[in-house]
Amino acid sequence: MKTKLIEDTSAFMANPDNNYLISCPRSGSHWLRAVMELYFHRPILRRTFYYFDRTDYLLMHEHDMRETMTPRNVIYLHRDPVSVVFSWLMYEKISPIASKEQIVNKANLWGRHLHRWLVTEDFTVKKTVITFEAFQKIPRETFAFITAHFGQPLYGSDFSSAYSMVTKKELQAKLEEIDPGWGPIINDSKAYDTMRNEFRETHSDLIWEVALKDREEILKYTERK
Repeated sequence: MKTKLIEDTSAFMANPDNNYLISCPRSGSHWLRAVMELYFHRPILRRTFYYFDRTDYLLMHEHDMRETMTPRNVIYLHRDPVSVVFSWLMYEKISPIASKEQIVNKANLWGRHLHRWLVTEDFTVKKTVITFEAFQKIPRETFAFITAHFGQPLYGSDFSSAYSMVTKKELQAKLEEIDPGWGPIINDSKAYDTMRNEFRETHSDLIWEVALKDREEILKYTERK
């Protein structure tokens, strides 16, 4: 299975016209990718949720934290940095209460990521930018940008079916099916929400200050909260 994945990945990357989904970690890519798979009925590299026996990959998802990728065709997903940093810390089991150094580190990584992909990159031919927050608030309208990226209209009933199927419970189950050792990646408990709200109140200014240092052009593409 791993050998086949490596071979499929190499073959996909050999074609410069293939599409990529790029996002900073903890930006909601699992949710978006699962909906995309069900809507387009095609698998996504490097991890597919539904179409394990297919190789007609729609795109490849990458974080590009090493800043080495230069794909031509990109869907770029980004999310509010405070939510990203909090989720990142929790995922890595780092206390968001006593980890100022880690907060600063991850805020800087978020800022670098957005600055590269939204401000300075000059290699994409086609780039569609969407936000996690828009996909939450206006999912149909946001997904229409994705179908347009592939030169297709949005078919409302197909989208509604795919979107309604990918619940948090469904997504967590799929992740555990792929890798039984995978820990919880989706958390919708009240305690988690309370912690995130307290984290935002305490650290929002610091995160934005670090993320925007020498990168204020980012504000053209995202809204400070």
